[in-house]
Amino acid sequence: MRMPFASPTRLAATGQQGSTVVSDDTGGTLTLNGSPPVLAMPLGAIPYLPGSTGFGYSTTERQFADILREQFLHAFVTSAGLQTPAQQAVEAALLQRAGIPFADQPKLEAIAEPGPAPEKATAIGPVYDAAQRLLALPPTAQQAWLTAHVADVRSGVITLAQMP
Repeated sequence: MRMPFASPTRLAATGQQGSTVVSDDTGGTLTLNGSPPVLAMPLGAIPYLPGSTGFGYSTTERQFADILREQFLHAFVTSAGLQTPAQQAVEAALLQRAGIPFADQPKLEAIAEPGPAPEKATAIGPVYDAAQRLLALPPTAQQAWLTAHVADVRSGVITLAQMP
């Protein structure tokens, strides 16, 4: 299964191990590997994505594409475990650049989580403030900062205060 994204990426529904593995308590494992990056997840790992019998829930095409974007960016900014606030801010900024407004992100994240998820809070607070600071930079400066700090963001050592 392949989905178009803003950058040259593709989705592969496989169980291969990659350089980044993100797993949750429901047994779903996402991996990110390769160049261009490939987000791999087992069929049926997330109930709002199609499995072997298609969609299990009523998901619109837009929600489906946005869930894939959210899952890809989550795997991209997080090398393992729970996200740090800075990783959440970078993910929020990249989702905004991908066309998912801050206001829509908490609901999307709740939909994308496996199993029943409580409604997430509104898109306010220090994480979104940091995301807005990053997005306030010109696109070339955003790219330069992300390129220079991607390893530190993924490893979780960058803090919100260290973000632009």
